Amino acid sequence: YLAQGFWNHNTGKSNGVAYTLWKLCRKHAQARILVLRTSRTLLTDTFCKTFEEDVCPGDDCLGGGNRLNRHEYVFPNGSRIVLGGLDDQNRYYGSDWDMIVLEEAVQFRWKDVEPFLGSLRNGKMGFHAMIYATNPDAPANWVNKRAEAGLAKRMECKLIDNPSLYDAKTRRWTEKGRQFMG
Repeated sequence: YLAQGFWNHNTGKSNGVAYTLWKLCRKHAQARILVLRTSRTLLTDTFCKTFEEDVCPGDDCLGGGNRLNRHEYVFPNGSRIVLGGLDDQNRYYGSDWDMIVLEEAVQFRWKDVEPFLGSLRNGKMGFHAMIYATNPDAPANWVNKRAEAGLAKRMECKLIDNPSLYDAKTRRWTEKGRQFMG
């Protein structure tokens, strides 16, 4: 899947992806999900912040410690969300995963991503998936080419998809949304 922001940052795709991972780990015992960026440290103030502060603050999967040194989120049912980076990619190639998420996928090269496809084999969720979470990039980028070839399903996110910016019930921008749009 290609979760892609449409022309803008702040469309809510990171929050949506993080929430989906949290729900999947709650539902499926022993699930293993790998979240990657080009460097593990880049996840600290992006995915980890969103996951810990917006999706599940105070949840038991957070355990002790802090974001900077966190390697994984462990759920009571044995599911795990593991945080990694291509700076240590060989550590993850031979592992078994149910899902792999590439945060800011346009920063990856296809030759670094392709070996991970063989690791989608854990079998605890009833399906396997790789999610490319990113903002738009050049049409020739490998992420766009995979979607255009039908090898990834494109899910575009718009500003009105972000509940912190737009209230779908009232069909109005929130205060934060009005400030952002201004």
